Amino acid sequence: MKKSHTPFDYPLVIRQQLGMITISVPDLNIVVAEDLSLGGKIDRGFLMKVAKSVGKVWIKAHEEILKKDANKIPRPSQTKEIFSPKYKSKPFNVSDAARVLGVSVNTLRRMADRGDIKTDYTACGHRRFSENAVLNCKAKLESKVCSAVAS
Repeated sequence: MKKSHTPFDYPLVIRQQLGMITISVPDLNIVVAEDLSLGGKIDRGFLMKVAKSVGKVWIKAHEEILKKDANKIPRPSQTKEIFSPKYKSKPFNVSDAARVLGVSVNTLRRMADRGDIKTDYTACGHRRFSENAVLNCKAKLESKVCSAVAS
């Protein structure tokens, strides 16, 4: 019988990405982007926000583990495996990409349909956006806003 896992068995990755803090459990394909501005210093308030976000990710991981059949849950990777090329840049889901770009989910979907941002799809048909696609789109959006303000 396969050992049942808990969220604490899986490595958690916290990093700054695109001006946001991303907290992920790569083995379970869980990524949460939070707008937690560092503001140059790490203080108690900032750490409490990060802790709350880590809690959200652990709850998502727990729900994911409960949802899957015991034989389909991936084994927890060793920490050194997290830094392999496989996990260099996890794709953003629609809501996280929209949050990073500062647009609504529906606006992001329309942008993807028009080809304004490169979109990949999962086997189930869900949209995913690479870090590069989000970075490029964010730069385009910022230049449009800047040129509109300058006019």
